[in-house]
Amino acid sequence: MPNRPLTIAPLCFRTGEPTEAVSKIVELEDVLSALERMLIFDLGMHHALDAQFYLQKGFRVIAVEAVPWMIEKAEKSLAQYIASGQLTIVDRAFWSSADEQISFYVNNEKDDWSSAFKSWAEKSGHSAQEIKVKTTTLDRLFTEYGVPYYIKCDIEGADELFARQLLADLRRPCYVSVEGISLEVLAVLYAAGYDRVQIVNQGNHPPRTAAGW
Repeated sequence: MPNRPLTIAPLCFRTGEPTEAVSKIVELEDVLSALERMLIFDLGMHHALDAQFYLQKGFRVIAVEAVPWMIEKAEKSLAQYIASGQLTIVDRAFWSSADEQISFYVNNEKDDWSSAFKSWAEKSGHSAQEIKVKTTTLDRLFTEYGVPYYIKCDIEGADELFARQLLADLRRPCYVSVEGISLEVLAVLYAAGYDRVQIVNQGNHPPRTAAGW
């Protein structure tokens, strides 16, 4: 997992106007269903270290990744989880619309900077290889796999895009985490009903295994 700050925001239910109450009931049903499924979305699988942690904890994982060699690596190292149905890898980039073919920029030297945004992948004078990938969206993932208990979002420059899609959707996971790249992301999550925030500098925390957690 990259050593970067992540913002973790639990959803808190509050009373409100009758129209708001209806949406809260929908959200509560989603939460209970997600708990039953023990489902996590891993947006930005990277080397699958997070996905492996969740799998070892007994969660089902839907992992989204656009870089072909990272997908191939995970398919080999986590083959038993794929075979059992506990892990599903979605070989797509997270984007504003589903089923598009877009340019994706792979930074082979600093692979955790690979991004749908060229400027992000080529930060600090780095170069990136352009590939073409298909896309998916939060709505598509919710519709195909259900609403998860937790979403880890680390998609290199597209975290705000994720937050805005979450705001536009009535379906809510209990917890989300995003890369803390701007206050705008926090503001959008707050508007979506996530009103408690914990900011964690991952650089201060060594990698953990499921057995040691």
